[in-house]
Amino acid sequence: AVLREKAKGLENEGRLARSRAHMLRLEAGEAVSSASSNLSQAAALGRRRLAIKRQAEGDRKGFEASEQQIQKDVNARHLFRQKAAKTLSKVKGLRGKATAYEKLAKADRRAAADTENKEDAQRREVAGDVVE
Repeated sequence: AVLREKAKGLENEGRLARSRAHMLRLEAGEAVSSASSNLSQAAALGRRRLAIKRQAEGDRKGFEASEQQIQKDVNARHLFRQKAAKTLSKVKGLRGKATAYEKLAKADRRAAADTENKEDAQRREVAGDVVE
């Protein structure tokens, strides 16, 4: 009878050990599943990080190209401003020359008118002398 009791106790301990082993296997399965999920998420994050890194590199290259184009535009604008300033300077010079030529033309017209008036006066005098 003592041996039977011992056998039943050992049998119960065996069942308990099997139950514990089963529970540990279930926990291990859950841990493996969780680890697999974590690894999957880590890999997805790694891929996303690489994609962002590539995009940032592309954006940086695009930014550098834009920056170079802006600098070219700024340089061209500066060049056009310089050319415009030179052209304005030439226009001012030409206006000055035109004004000088206008003054000369007025003076020539006055001189021509004076000469014409003198000639008319001389003709009148000559005509007056001839009539008398």
